Amino acid sequence: TPALADITGKWRIVSIDDQALPTAESEPYLAFSADAAGGSVGCNRFGGPALYAEGRIATHSWGGDTMGCIEPQATWENAIAELFRAYPQVRLTGDRLRLSSGEHEIELTRKNGAQPL
Repeated sequence: TPALADITGKWRIVSIDDQALPTAESEPYLAFSADAAGGSVGCNRFGGPALYAEGRIATHSWGGDTMGCIEPQATWENAIAELFRAYPQVRLTGDRLRLSSGEHEIELTRKNGAQPL
């Protein structure tokens, strides 16, 4: 189980549910701090207060902007919201972070010079 310090910072989203996300000017990302989680897949910004304990992330009042998104961003945002509502398990292998719940899985890689939220 990774320590909070190991996951704190900004991470580029590599894939959501085994679907690779493109590398774009506004790269899809998730970021974690001691008390929050959030990010963007290129449409809305989203996030909320979070607690990391025992290898899982618990979020409270997950929300974000409400602009309608085109596909596939709308599907990605929904998958991320559902994943965080399910208290995802966190696994860290090298520079790869994997968040998984019963229905969704997100793979991330650390961004260079990652900074906390």
